[in-house]
Amino acid sequence: MSNLMRQLRATPLVAALCLTVGCATIDEGPSYAENVSPVDVRLNTVNILSDSLHKTTGGLLGAKHKGKIEIDRTHITTAGNNLPQVIVVIRNRTDHPLQVEGRTSWFDPAGIPVDGPSAWQRVFLPPNSVNTYRETSISNQATQYYVEIREGA
Repeated sequence: MSNLMRQLRATPLVAALCLTVGCATIDEGPSYAENVSPVDVRLNTVNILSDSLHKTTGGLLGAKHKGKIEIDRTHITTAGNNLPQVIVVIRNRTDHPLQVEGRTSWFDPAGIPVDGPSAWQRVFLPPNSVNTYRETSISNQATQYYVEIREGA
């Protein structure tokens, strides 16, 4: 075989090799794992989502650093059907009625979700009063909770 024939046969191989090497050096940006930002969900807590509920009251000199509501306490117990139930006592710190909504996500002892967030449940709070939000899990494996509270419409 002549040198010219060998070169012609080798040319497609060299071109394919160059393309392959060229493809390997293309930067496609960060991988999926690099783009994920972890969400820190603190279990057995209540998170007030609405900024309007964090609003301070009073004038500049007499400003009190309190929000419209306060979470007095939380308690986990067992409902009549032997399923876990969370009770959240919410205090209305304003002179007017408020509506808030709560929902709960339940987790097992390892922090793995066992049932998705519950439906939003409305709680009515008369002026300067307390009321309770309650939610029962549908899983007997639930031992931990995460409650979200937002201002109702």
